[in-house]
Amino acid sequence: MIRISVAGLLILASLTAFNQQTARDTIAVGRKHPLSDWFTESKYALFLHWGLYSQYSNQWKGKTLYGIGEWIMYLAQADIKEYEAAAQFFNPVRFNASEWVQIAKNAGMKYIVITAKHHEGFAMFNSFHPFNITTATPFKRDPMKELAAACAKEGIGLGFYYSQFQDWHEINDWSKDLPKQSFSAYFKNKCIPQVKELLTNYGSISLIWFDTPGEMTKEQSLELVKLVRKYQPRALINSRIGNGVGDYETYGDHEIPVKNVQGLWEAVNTSNDSWGYAWYDENWKTADVMARDLVSVIARGGNYMLNIGPKADGTLPKFNVDQILTVGKWIKQYPDAIYGATASPWLQAFPWGDVTVTKNNLNLFVFDWKPGASIYLTGIGNKIKTVVTKNTNEKLRYSFNNGVLKIELPVRTSNQLLECIRVELDGEPRVQASMAIDPNYPTSLSAAFATPEGAAFNKLSWMEKFGEWKHRTVINKWNQQDGAASWEANFMEPGYYQVEMDYHACKESDGTEFDLFNNASDTLRLYLTATTGAKEADGDRPRFRRTKVGIIKVAAPGMTKISLIRRNAAQKGDIHIASIQLNKTNF
Repeated sequence: MIRISVAGLLILASLTAFNQQTARDTIAVGRKHPLSDWFTESKYALFLHWGLYSQYSNQWKGKTLYGIGEWIMYLAQADIKEYEAAAQFFNPVRFNASEWVQIAKNAGMKYIVITAKHHEGFAMFNSFHPFNITTATPFKRDPMKELAAACAKEGIGLGFYYSQFQDWHEINDWSKDLPKQSFSAYFKNKCIPQVKELLTNYGSISLIWFDTPGEMTKEQSLELVKLVRKYQPRALINSRIGNGVGDYETYGDHEIPVKNVQGLWEAVNTSNDSWGYAWYDENWKTADVMARDLVSVIARGGNYMLNIGPKADGTLPKFNVDQILTVGKWIKQYPDAIYGATASPWLQAFPWGDVTVTKNNLNLFVFDWKPGASIYLTGIGNKIKTVVTKNTNEKLRYSFNNGVLKIELPVRTSNQLLECIRVELDGEPRVQASMAIDPNYPTSLSAAFATPEGAAFNKLSWMEKFGEWKHRTVINKWNQQDGAASWEANFMEPGYYQVEMDYHACKESDGTEFDLFNNASDTLRLYLTATTGAKEADGDRPRFRRTKVGIIKVAAPGMTKISLIRRNAAQKGDIHIASIQLNKTNF
C-alpha cells in the first residue's frame, strides 16, 4: 500500500485517490436508467483533463515536479494567491470546440467527458464563483458552452467532470493565506451551486462524472443525486459520487480488468502517463496499443474512456490526435464488432488476442499475428458455419473437433492495425469457458481464475510515480501449511512446457518453496526469492518479476488441473502470485 504522509486534508485527499484505485464502488441497483442502452452501445469515449494546471505543465517556479499534471497545485504545495495569479496569463486562444468534437467523432468516440472543475478549484465555465475562466482570465469565453453546442450539433454525448470533495482553492492545509472553512460550508456554498450551474446552463448532458468522494456522507452524495435527477433526469452518474449511489461503475485509474465484469462500467486510461498536460511526458500510447486496450475493455463487458491532456493554448497534442484518428479509421472497418458488441463468453483474453460477440458471430481480434500459426478456441457448443477475415471475407482453413476450433492464420503479414476474424455460428454462442494452452503462444494462467485453498485473492495497487497507477490481481496470504491455488487448463498439444512465474515477494521473505503439480503426475519444485529491496520513503512498491522456474511434461492433450502448493507457509514474508505462464518448448 502506498502511504503518503501529509497533514490534514492532504492525507484525506491522497488516501481518497488511492482508495478509488483499490476498491470497487458499489452502484445503485433496482432501476433501468434511461441511458443504459446508449451507454452500453457507445463503448468508446474521450476524456479531457484541461484546466489552469495545463498552463503550469508540471513546472512550478522553474522546477519540474514529476507526477500527474493536474495535481501540480498539490505537488508544489502552492500558495493560493500565487496559484491564482496564473489565471491572468491563461488565454487558450487556439481552442476550437468544433475541431475537438470532430476529432473525437472521427476517432470513433461516442461521448466526451471534460474537467469542468478539477481539484484545483478552478472552474472552466462561467460560474458565480470568481475563480473561473470567464472572470479571472483574459479569455473571457465559456469553453463548456461552446463544447456543448458542438457536441449537440455532431450527435456526440457530453459529460462534465466535477471534483465534489477536493477543492484545494477552498480547503487545504498548506496555504497560510487560506481562511479555514468546513467541508460542509464549501459543499453548500460552492459545490452545490456550481453543479446546478452545470446541470442547467448547457442543455441536455449525457452524464456527470464525479471524483474522489472522500469522507462525504451518504446524505451529501444523495443531495447531489437529487440535484442531477431534478435538472438532468436522463444523465448518468458514475460510481465516484461515492456511497454506492451512482448509476454505473468507474474502475480505478489505468485499470483494465482481466476477468469479465457484469453491469454498466467503464475503464479510464491516459494516452501517456499523465491526465493533465505535462511538458516532459512523451510516453505516448500508439494506435495499436489504443486499439488493443479498447478491444480488451469491450471483451470484458465495459466501455473505454481514453484521456488526452490539452495544452494551455487550447490545442490537442498532435501525436495524440494522429494516433486516435488512426484507431478511428480502423474502427470503421469493424463497427459491429465494437459498438453494441457483448463480452467474450470465455471471460478472459487468449494469448493471441481477444473476442467480442455480435449476435451469432464471434469477432476474433488477433493482437499477435503469427503467419502460418494456429489459434484455438475451446468449449464451443455450436456448429461452425464460416470462418473468414472480417474486412475482406478471406476464407480461412480450420478444423473443429470436440468443441475445439483450430484456425490456421494465413502465411502473410497482417495489413491491419489489428486483424479481425469472424466466426459465424449456428446460433448465439454456447461456450464452456476454459483457457486453451496454445502451443504457438505463451499462455498465462491468471490469479483471477485460480481456485485458492489456504490462500486468498487480493488486488495490489501502487504508483510508479505520483498518479501513475498499476494494478495486479494476486493470490497471497498463504496463511496455512500447504496453502494452494489451482487452475483448470486445456492443453491443445502434449509435450514439454517451460514454466514462468510472475510474482512479487516482499523484502522480508527469505525464500519460498512451491510444488507445481500437473494432475499429480508431474511435479516441479520451485524456489522464489524476494523481489523488493530497501524500504522507500513512501512505502514498498511491489516489484513483480517474471522468471523461469522449470519444465513440466504434459502427456496428453485435454483438460488438466495445475496446482501450486506452498510448502513453507510458516516462513516470514508474504508472496504474491499474479500468474503462471506456460510456453511449449522443443526440449
